[in-house]
Amino acid sequence: MDFLKKIEAGDVVVRALTGGGITTYGLLEIEHVDDNAIFIEGADGDYAKDSVYRFSRKTGRSENNYAPGFYSTIIRVATKEDLEDESLMD
Repeated sequence: MDFLKKIEAGDVVVRALTGGGITTYGLLEIEHVDDNAIFIEGADGDYAKDSVYRFSRKTGRSENNYAPGFYSTIIRVATKEDLEDESLMD
């Protein structure tokens, strides 16, 4: 997961959302990065430890979730192909 160390605000990433026995994929923009965490679009300045927009800089996994049993993982920085893939658009 070395790519997580290089992520910067403004990067677009592929995110997997897992729960209820299924996994879906989508594109998200990175809003903010600090030494310990990555915050996705929608955080709007909520960079607290309990933010649902917070992802681990080490694992890429969401640290706080909207619903029990569901979690998100940053898979990779989006490629040109990802950006053109309509199935990844929200």
